[in-house]
Amino acid sequence: YENMVSKGQSLQEHLEWQIRMENLDADQLNLVLDIIGNIDDDGYLEVAFDEIVGRNNIQDRDEALGMLGLVQHLDPVGCGAQNIEECLGIQARLLPERSPLVELIIERNLKDLEKKDYAKIAKDLGVSK
Repeated sequence: YENMVSKGQSLQEHLEWQIRMENLDADQLNLVLDIIGNIDDDGYLEVAFDEIVGRNNIQDRDEALGMLGLVQHLDPVGCGAQNIEECLGIQARLLPERSPLVELIIERNLKDLEKKDYAKIAKDLGVSK
């Protein structure tokens, strides 16, 4: 993202440029552009996903979730998440070497990680420190 900023391109412009390379029909493209248009400068979705789906012509919720997933897998990975936990979870699932432990820590112990309470995390997850 920092490289884009130095070129004067907004996050939304960068995401839109990537999405236009996908083979989407008009309704899918409109939904995805609406999602991108509601991503703030930090990469988080500013409005509820259901609100975005409700104002677009997508009848199949699974298809809509697939379109959100497509946005979340663009560069930078995790854009369109609702919060830091979701963003980090998306990034963790795309690591070349997935780690179920990392994913569990993000899902269940992110606040403990922030406090560097490794003993509490280890005890909660039943692993060694």
